[in-house]
Amino acid sequence: MIPYIKFINYPEDYKWFRELIKPKPSPFVETINEDIYKTWNGEALINFKWNTYGKYYYAVIWILFMALLGCFTVAATVPQQYIGINIQNQLFIASIILGFIHLSFEIRQFIYSPERWIREFWNIFDIIAYLLPIITSIKWLQTNDLNDHIIQLFSFSCLFLDIKFLLFFRAFESFGIYFEIIIRCKTDHLFFSSLIYYYNKFCTCVLYFIITKIRLFI
Repeated sequence: MIPYIKFINYPEDYKWFRELIKPKPSPFVETINEDIYKTWNGEALINFKWNTYGKYYYAVIWILFMALLGCFTVAATVPQQYIGINIQNQLFIASIILGFIHLSFEIRQFIYSPERWIREFWNIFDIIAYLLPIITSIKWLQTNDLNDHIIQLFSFSCLFLDIKFLLFFRAFESFGIYFEIIIRCKTDHLFFSSLIYYYNKFCTCVLYFIITKIRLFI
């Protein structure tokens, strides 16, 4: 028996369409005292929420993201002689649709708590990871011109999508522990941000080189 009365309940006047626009949290979400989650009761509560429906929501979001990652990566890196321009365009269209679906998740979080959302660095990262493939796909469908600018957009988009894919493993304890250590050990936010920036730039240059070489065979 968990001694938290109505801690996992939602309002009786629950409306799913209102939930889509502006979600109403339960006391579980509104609790700001982290000490609750350091107790056995808090751990049991978290495990209950996760095993009841949390892991299923997470799996659906992850599968949708893998679809976005797969569609965009194939469309951006595989030469047209292997997949054809029609299939390539369809993959870019699918990337746009999937990208907007993931953007809707971020918008709901922003509506729920704009101030908290802005303060979280990884929310900004997620927005970039979703917007880049959308913008790149639209630009390609409009111009169908493989110039240096498009190749750079392909490189950045693939890089951010790959990093975002790795971040999904935070839900697993074996990976999440090391990720938390890295985040908590950063002593200077500016230094950490600079490190991420230059790491992204290096990886983007590598991806740019690879994509350029692949496109030479088209």
